[in-house]
Amino acid sequence: MIGNRRRFLYQPPLPLTNANNEWEEIARTGNSEKISTSIYNATQTINGKKTYIVRDLLKKIYYNKCVYCESIEFKPEIEHYRPKKSVTGVKSHPGYYWLCYEWTNLIPSCRYCNTEGGKGNKFPVIGHRVHLPIFDSGSLEKTSCRADSQYLLGEQPYLLHPDIDRPENCFSFDNKGKIKGVDPIKRGSNTISICNLNRDNLKYRRQSIVDRIVVRINDAFTVYFMIDQSEPHLNAALHQVFQEMKDNCNPEKPFSLLSIFAFNNFGLVITPLLATTIQKTFTNNAFDEFLITYQL
Repeated sequence: MIGNRRRFLYQPPLPLTNANNEWEEIARTGNSEKISTSIYNATQTINGKKTYIVRDLLKKIYYNKCVYCESIEFKPEIEHYRPKKSVTGVKSHPGYYWLCYEWTNLIPSCRYCNTEGGKGNKFPVIGHRVHLPIFDSGSLEKTSCRADSQYLLGEQPYLLHPDIDRPENCFSFDNKGKIKGVDPIKRGSNTISICNLNRDNLKYRRQSIVDRIVVRINDAFTVYFMIDQSEPHLNAALHQVFQEMKDNCNPEKPFSLLSIFAFNNFGLVITPLLATTIQKTFTNNAFDEFLITYQL
């Protein structure tokens, strides 16, 4: 997960705003059975092609990635950050039914992260849990429904929200692709547990990114020792590897938070995987030079 403020550049999609009467009724009656997936899965046809209005905008905002695990997902499911019908482990809670069509409560998710094996309906909180919506003159108070409202922030959710939190401050990675929580109130570690972010396929794919960098560094040294013993050429080859690492930090890349952490903690993630002291020393010096050259 990475922080992303792009949602606030867009107005809520029309299928959500056009469902105001239905939304008000659900909030007023508490009848979650009235929630219709056809609202947030609404489609339109443009030039003969069916598009999903809400889903496609979420895809655009979040770079075709699952918000939670950062896998590329071209057909994401629309997940409710605060679950709409029930909360796992809290039998007395009816679910956040009044947030069913709230724009900031809708998250693009891969299939796994949207099931009970992943996030599902889990939503543990540190503070006092909210059970009911706020009304003003008989109408649902919409600003209190936003994920960044003081009313909802008061719950202090363990699950991080990319629009309002700074996930970058809550996670670290080892060079085997394992993600760890590092913040003192354990929102990072709880988010990992809630979404099962250390499932084997994710660790494998994250480790593959690290392994590719190490292989490219090793290849540069192989050329140096066996073919072309030119330090400037070796340095240039390493700079190309570092540029790839930097490019991998772009938010549209899969697992970009891992790449950001590896780039910012090169000596912790990459250097220990290099075979010899000579390789480690030369590579570290070349990386420092790269940072200075590009003023990073």
